[in-house]
Amino acid sequence: MDFPNEAPEYYARLVGGTAKTIHSHAADIPPDLLQKANIFLRDLWGILRNAERSRISATPWSMIQSLEEFCRQCVDGSDTSFLIRPQWTRNYSVQVDEWVSKLRNLILAFRCFPINEWEQNTDACDPNGPIRKIYTISFPRMERNNVLLHSALGHEIGHIVSETHVQSTFKSAWLQEEREFKKAFEDDAKRRDPISGSEGELFKSAIEDRISERVSSDLSVARNLIVQAFRELCADAVGFHLFGPAAFAAYSEIAACADLDARPMRRNEYYPPWRFRLRTVGNQIIDQLDRNKTHSKLEEPMLSPFVEWLRVVIEFSRHETDMRSIDADIVTRYSYQFVNRHFPILRAKVIENLPDAVRFPYDIVSQSSKILELLKRLEQGVPPNEIGSWPDTMPAALADILNAGWAFKFYKASSNPTEPMNEVCDNLCLLLLKSIESSFVQNKYQNHLPNEKLLQT
Repeated sequence: MDFPNEAPEYYARLVGGTAKTIHSHAADIPPDLLQKANIFLRDLWGILRNAERSRISATPWSMIQSLEEFCRQCVDGSDTSFLIRPQWTRNYSVQVDEWVSKLRNLILAFRCFPINEWEQNTDACDPNGPIRKIYTISFPRMERNNVLLHSALGHEIGHIVSETHVQSTFKSAWLQEEREFKKAFEDDAKRRDPISGSEGELFKSAIEDRISERVSSDLSVARNLIVQAFRELCADAVGFHLFGPAAFAAYSEIAACADLDARPMRRNEYYPPWRFRLRTVGNQIIDQLDRNKTHSKLEEPMLSPFVEWLRVVIEFSRHETDMRSIDADIVTRYSYQFVNRHFPILRAKVIENLPDAVRFPYDIVSQSSKILELLKRLEQGVPPNEIGSWPDTMPAALADILNAGWAFKFYKASSNPTEPMNEVCDNLCLLLLKSIESSFVQNKYQNHLPNEKLLQT
């Protein structure tokens, strides 16, 4: 098999069935929709590449099935599949609008393609069919085997589960506060462009039109700023909820290549500053650590370097240099004041509505004993795929494996600073990939195996 999971097959069937439906009814397309139908077909050819790019040779195939199963738990969907593929940019992304619904809506929009035939061609309506939702998650191609950085994938899951809450929270809160924003922006515009003197009276109408346009533009920018901040902060929060400090470590590594204090604006798609994001997640980590300051396991030599690094990065993120650029402009200032007021409630709502399987947050303190056991396996060059001693073992959780991996990286860096870290990380990632695969297989098939204790006797 050329692919690590079944998602590419389902996806190709969906795209192929859609193209077949269009081809079968090409003669029924109204003349005024021919150009749009042609664009639709052309786009289908383009998105078909998503399946091709998800081949085993292009992905960290050892962890794809485990990651897909984890994603299903997060979206509470056994009928959901995830197409995991590389992209050229050094970033992660997700198609929030899943593909089955997206293509169904496009077929319906034309009104000349029978929806029943489309469903039959794609198996999209079969209640006993293999799949009814498909999401695409992309990772940076150059980091294919960098399991540690893939801890950021929890952020992409966060986009899927939080988008509905982001939109509903924004709409209700914005409805209540839009008038205040408009008044503030009008006052600022009038201050910058006052109507005074004879020239002001002469051009009063033109000035008022210019002020109105500026206020309208500022309100549009404010809406974009707020929604994008909500999206990214919610996704960060869900990623941290799922993977704990491992997610924060991955965010920090990605942020290290960016301007931490870049002011959110159109040219950077209104993304909130990285320092702001790290500070928001970091405060949650400190809350966990400070609840158990004397927890002995966190002080163990193999785990303490990671904990110390977390504290250092979090303290660094608390230097609010990002707020200078935000506060320097009235639009970003008002927008982020809005975000600070409403995000805590939004975050609580998103977390509260997660499926039961992932309802409880990952807590490094309570999991420290398991992490320490996995660290000892890594030190011996053994994949950290299980907890305990045979035959009393249990598969290690994905989040525990990722946190153990990050902790081991900092343990090696502190215990032997002269050792080449590139080589350490390459070997570490191979062990982590093997452990994620082994843990998934053990977890999936252990109930089908003979009782190991009976075999031992």
